[in-house]
Amino acid sequence: MSKKDYFPSGSEGALQGSDLNRYVANKEREIAEYLERFDAKSPPLDPGTVDYDFRNPDAVREQLGHVLDYGYRIETEVARNVAEIAIVFHQLDPNNLRFIEIWEPQEVQHGIILGRAEEAMGRTPSDVNLEEVSTTVKIAGILTQCVPLVERPIVANYLVTGASTEKGATSLYSHIYDGLVGMGEKRFADTGIAQIKKQEPGHFGFYRKQYEWLRPQMSDWDMRLARGIKRLGNPNVFPGATNKERKASLGRGVLQIVGDDGLNALSLPIERLRAEMLEFKMKGGKIPRDGLKGLEEAVELAQHMDAQAA
Repeated sequence: MSKKDYFPSGSEGALQGSDLNRYVANKEREIAEYLERFDAKSPPLDPGTVDYDFRNPDAVREQLGHVLDYGYRIETEVARNVAEIAIVFHQLDPNNLRFIEIWEPQEVQHGIILGRAEEAMGRTPSDVNLEEVSTTVKIAGILTQCVPLVERPIVANYLVTGASTEKGATSLYSHIYDGLVGMGEKRFADTGIAQIKKQEPGHFGFYRKQYEWLRPQMSDWDMRLARGIKRLGNPNVFPGATNKERKASLGRGVLQIVGDDGLNALSLPIERLRAEMLEFKMKGGKIPRDGLKGLEEAVELAQHMDAQAA
């Protein structure tokens, strides 16, 4: 299957009646079996099996410290993400609930591994936000409770964001792995980062399959509302940057990856995925400027705060 086919658009309402019911039932079984296979082959990692003995911890801290710290924060804040899901969605289907049971312990262990790596290189991991739920999430929760018709379109956006985040995580860990290997730090790269990276595509696969299950059930109105919700604002593709220090932390991580002048060269499959899943057409393969806006603001804030502290 080509990348273009990951999120087939099809036409709204193409399946109806018994055909739709049969498709939905078959897809539910397919996803359930997928989750059990994934759980069996990808149990939560054991941080004790990772080699944190860096050859040159100072160099790793200087070149990759901010990137590792950002990954640590995102993975560790999964507990808040689960709380947000509970606020927004009141009737999650069994496959979504099963996915959360598998996904949360995996992400927690990823965070522990990255945090220990930071400590091993002489860096203190950032504070994490485990309880602060954004106003946007609270509003979405009220909407889905009071206006049930909006829940399906919001679920579609949730799946878009989930797939986008997992794709972004895979790219992030590829960058970290290559950087570590290039610095001669293959032990932590192989026993830590490579093992984390192996689990991310399984999460993406769930979001993809779940969208394929949901899409034929969405009416024209559902899709128009889903697009409208997306247009209300560009959700932060790197979640958790809810205050200035967190946003600056994101900016520092971006700068370590791409440098001061590399923002426009940064690959953002996130916006492409959103475009495909909600059937927005992109002109000439270019990423819309709003997809970079949040990153640019984070970089500018990081540069400003670091200049003031100097």
